[in-house]
Amino acid sequence: MLSPSRLNDFLGCEHRTWLDLLVENGQLDRPNDGRPADDRLRERGLAHEARVLDAHREQGRRVVEIEPGGTFAERAAATTEAMRDGADVIYQACLQHDGWLGFPDFLVRVDEPHSALGPFSYEVHDAKLARDSRPGYVFQLLFYDRELTRIQAARPRWMHLVLGDGARHSYRPEEFAAYGERVRRRYVERRAELAAGNGAQVTYPYQVEHCQFCPWWKRCADRRRADDHVSLVATVNRTQAIRLEAAGVDTVGALAQLPAGTPVPKLAHETLAGMRLQASLQLDSRRLATPGHVVLEPEHGHGLHRLPRPSDGDLFFDFEGDPWWGDEGLEYL
Repeated sequence: MLSPSRLNDFLGCEHRTWLDLLVENGQLDRPNDGRPADDRLRERGLAHEARVLDAHREQGRRVVEIEPGGTFAERAAATTEAMRDGADVIYQACLQHDGWLGFPDFLVRVDEPHSALGPFSYEVHDAKLARDSRPGYVFQLLFYDRELTRIQAARPRWMHLVLGDGARHSYRPEEFAAYGERVRRRYVERRAELAAGNGAQVTYPYQVEHCQFCPWWKRCADRRRADDHVSLVATVNRTQAIRLEAAGVDTVGALAQLPAGTPVPKLAHETLAGMRLQASLQLDSRRLATPGHVVLEPEHGHGLHRLPRPSDGDLFFDFEGDPWWGDEGLEYL
């Protein structure tokens, strides 16, 4: 089944979609990451969801909970039945249609607009532990909005996120729908290409922000190390690494040994010179007990020269933190 979560995985890293497809085809076993932070995050997310559920009940709303047992089709049918019955809140709903599957946290009854269900309709409220809204969350809301529109024959006026600090962010679906459909089509088409094979080029597993949430992170990190990939050079970002690869410079060693003055399209000469120096330092340091370094010439307005003149009243401090401590995390000096 396709799902909003898998769509967001694709947006975070296309390579993950390919690895997940290999699992579905029986060609690869899914890794057991086992990171304690993931378990703690899941626990806190469920606790936040429970608080939102308790708030609905405290307001006297009739809550129908869709039981997790049974098939997806049965749970989807139970969700539709609860909507037709006019429940105030439907918890752990299941929406399934045309190969897609999703589980909105809460469907909340509203008086407007009227729909095929009667003089009421439903809007989605999704509980997220984060303190800020993110594009991936909106893509999930758009899927739920699309399915609600199909079932009740009326588009919800709003879709909502209930964030970890209790704030509710509301969005009008029509402001995002066109772009959301475009992204959805791109995901379906690209996934089909990867699933079919037929020479579809698989993206390289660059390190991206999504790695911190991905069970495949170690496999991809090990591959970058084994390949001595040019992205391992400090300060080289993904876009620059792709440009270096296109020029045939795909390893740390190749960049370190690149002759001075060799041009690389769309990379400034000064930028390339700095990358080559950094790659050379990293390559040479592999044979040293203490990593090598180069002291840069002082330059006005850069580096330490941006600091004000020293003063007897100067105080230097650093904030540290543990986001998984307690219910709200801990920050300290």
